[in-house]
Amino acid sequence: MAQTMMRRGFAAEAVFVHGKTITFKIGCNGNDVFLVPEDRIRTSSEFVEAAMKGPWKESQDRSISLPGIGKQAFSMYFHWLLTGVVHSKGRPSDYPEFHHIMPLLQEILLLPRLFELGHYLLDTDFRDALSDALMQCTSDLQRDLCSFPLDYGSFFYERIPDGSPTRNLVADLVVWTMNEHFLLYTGAKRDAIHPDYTMDLVMAMAARHISKTPGKSPLDGWETNCKYHCHGSEKPCYRSKAEMFSNLTNKRSAAEDVELPNAKRRA
Repeated sequence: MAQTMMRRGFAAEAVFVHGKTITFKIGCNGNDVFLVPEDRIRTSSEFVEAAMKGPWKESQDRSISLPGIGKQAFSMYFHWLLTGVVHSKGRPSDYPEFHHIMPLLQEILLLPRLFELGHYLLDTDFRDALSDALMQCTSDLQRDLCSFPLDYGSFFYERIPDGSPTRNLVADLVVWTMNEHFLLYTGAKRDAIHPDYTMDLVMAMAARHISKTPGKSPLDGWETNCKYHCHGSEKPCYRSKAEMFSNLTNKRSAAEDVELPNAKRRA
């Protein structure tokens, strides 16, 4: 029976060992408090970098209040900041009757609040990681012969600013995973659907079904595609940065493993 390997890391890389922290007060009353490593969040969030660099109250107090953000959303962001993992998945055991589909639908409903936080903090890597999480969820839904729920799109549009590629992603996911006959349902529900969402759906439907050169599904090769990412051409993708960090860590660990036996022989 295979045993799980215990992993050891470098003491100098432990969070909170070195450097300062910033206090984040979350919620209307600021009762939920997080101590976040300053170097991590300033590197990732342009909002925090600007707040701590200028002669602002936040910089002097080393404290930032986010009254419009919930504890769950910031907690997930905090864990992503430390681990690179988006902790948004639900447990199938919580939905015994629909254990395949319901966790995915609940996860999709959770993502708009995380996107809202990512845009507020101006954290490009977090937003791009969420876009990949959304595509992965939708891809899993398709394996169960389900489409991206049409009604869910408005939740994203209400929390994501105009001009974000995430809006285009949501519209494209609906159009490319849902039968075109069901898309006609949008006309009957136009009063309940975000107006920008309705327009983007029309544009996406035209691009897929009317254009002479239709594109391809956003799920085709999404793991290596940055079409719906926010980083643009001037910044590297979070995937490449994560891969680079992993390679450096592995090389350093390998070098340490070689150095230890040599040191023993010299002794």
